[in-house]
Amino acid sequence: HDVAEAVAAEAAARCAALSEWVATEQGEATVATERASQILATLEESQQDLQFQSERQQAELENLLYEQEMALAGCVEEVAELQGLCSTALAHSEASARRSAESWEEAEGPLMLARLQSSLQNFEQQEAERAESQ
Repeated sequence: HDVAEAVAAEAAARCAALSEWVATEQGEATVATERASQILATLEESQQDLQFQSERQQAELENLLYEQEMALAGCVEEVAELQGLCSTALAHSEASARRSAESWEEAEGPLMLARLQSSLQNFEQQEAERAESQ
């Protein structure tokens, strides 16, 4: 009977120690679970922040791309307009040059030719006089 009580007391003591150990482990597991939940919540919040930043940056990049496309389109239009103006100015310049050349040929050409002939005759006369005087 005493042996049975001793075994029962020993078993009860072991059960109490085991219960205490289980309670300690459960407490640590609860603390670890709460910490893991906090870390998970922080990670989810960080992920949401990163997602928001990524979406905002994507929107900003799309906006910048649109602005660049519009600026490029404006430049293309200005270049086309300038090409048209240059073509018009060149056509006017060519027409003006033709008119000036035609006008010179009509008015100045014969006068210049007469001056050159006169100068040539004077030169030939001077050369002939020099040759006679030697």
